[in-house]
Amino acid sequence: VVGYETTKVALFELLSMGVQPKVVINGLCVEMVPTGEKILQGIQRALAELDLGDGVEITGSTEENMPVQATGMSISIMGFINKSAFMNRARTKPKDVAVLFGRPFKGEDFLAAKKEEVMDLLALQKLLSHEEVIQVVPLGSQGLQKELEALAKENQLAYSFTDEGVQIKDHSSGPASSVLVTLE
Repeated sequence: VVGYETTKVALFELLSMGVQPKVVINGLCVEMVPTGEKILQGIQRALAELDLGDGVEITGSTEENMPVQATGMSISIMGFINKSAFMNRARTKPKDVAVLFGRPFKGEDFLAAKKEEVMDLLALQKLLSHEEVIQVVPLGSQGLQKELEALAKENQLAYSFTDEGVQIKDHSSGPASSVLVTLE
């Protein structure tokens, strides 16, 4: 779970901007056997879901010099994007609609959530392939309202919530369990 979900979060951020991942750098604060191997399997599973396995290098380190009592890790994913495509990417405009895909979950609620309630890598990939999709913003720990505020500020727009949106606007969205998508 740790390797897969941590990789998923980083991939959501990059893919939502149109970046093609090329290198995964992990810092595993655990021993390689058995914990590090399990985390690396999760990283590889996330890449394989998007058919990126062979096209992305994985490198990193583990802690072999002293015993560890807890699991920890960091991950950085580097990739490429065409500068022109990035600079000229579509922007949300007045009259566009923002829709939440997935549900904002964290912690135990995330682990107990039904698969169809949580965004996954393949669902994100499908969303990004639709012409109507303008911007995709993965929700983070600050929740829906903070991400919507940032999106509105970036595009000089105003927004309002539906009744359901008001109920969940401050919920933290754990490991990329939901994304905000703007549509024409």
